[in-house]
Amino acid sequence: MSVLVAALLSACVSVPEVNQSFRRIDRVWALEYQKMETSVRVRVVDDEFLSVVRAVRDTFLELGMPINTLNLKSGEISAICDAPTPLTSEEWLTVVETEKDRVREVGGWYMSLSEKPAGYVLTVNAKVKSLKQGSVVVLDYSLSHPEYSAMGFQPAKYAPPAAVRIGSFKFWTSLEKRLRGKQIRLQRSTDIDA
Repeated sequence: MSVLVAALLSACVSVPEVNQSFRRIDRVWALEYQKMETSVRVRVVDDEFLSVVRAVRDTFLELGMPINTLNLKSGEISAICDAPTPLTSEEWLTVVETEKDRVREVGGWYMSLSEKPAGYVLTVNAKVKSLKQGSVVVLDYSLSHPEYSAMGFQPAKYAPPAAVRIGSFKFWTSLEKRLRGKQIRLQRSTDIDA
């Protein structure tokens, strides 16, 4: 997300107004993000806990996302990278095309997604939990922009939903290849009794 520089330089838009726009966009994206949890961000893997934790770690690394924290006992893994990773530049342009009208409609005339999301840092947290049969993996995405924050802006914390869909698809595809034929499926209500 970028704020149009001309609007800020001409003092047409204040920092509080931009921050309000970021919050409006975050609320819209948060709702969509939460609605897609079970369909996009959660999978059940028919493999034991430690094997899945290691495979999740290796999948992050394969996608160009360095590990920030890893706890083998709790199954919590955090990877951090510069956006648009794990998306390619072409995939990011698809996200821009998909989200640009909504960003402007919700955020205001001065808000847009940049074709190059420079400065944004993506954190993906994976939580692996053991089930009676297999393990469940939950992905959570968050954004930060240290430069914007230093200037008093409060940038969007949620990644664009289109980016979450593409990134999650890439993650699950890579994880499935890594686990060599172990079944990865959507979570069912019968999986909850773990």
